[in-house]
Amino acid sequence: MFESLKSDFRSAFQTLRHRPGVAAAVVLTLSLGIGANTAVFALGWMGALAVSRFFSGLLYGIEPTDATSYIAVTAALSVVAFAAALVPALRASRTEPWSSLRAE
Repeated sequence: MFESLKSDFRSAFQTLRHRPGVAAAVVLTLSLGIGANTAVFALGWMGALAVSRFFSGLLYGIEPTDATSYIAVTAALSVVAFAAALVPALRASRTEPWSSLRAE
């Protein structure tokens, strides 16, 4: 497993060394993805805080802006999202890349 990982890193570094434009594209893609994810997360929190006062009449024994509830829901959704991404990633990591390329 570690030899395969070492080979993958070696191949990636060689590609980046021979094609420096790829490194810029990768960094740009990652930064845009992280920025978009952060923006959507922040909009979700602001939307939840804005809508919470409308549902305050339905809540019993808890404030609409209770930080513990927001943190618990965020943690639970993060665990579910991680698990949902982990299963396909593990399945994809077990397949041989060349067999996937030949199938297309």
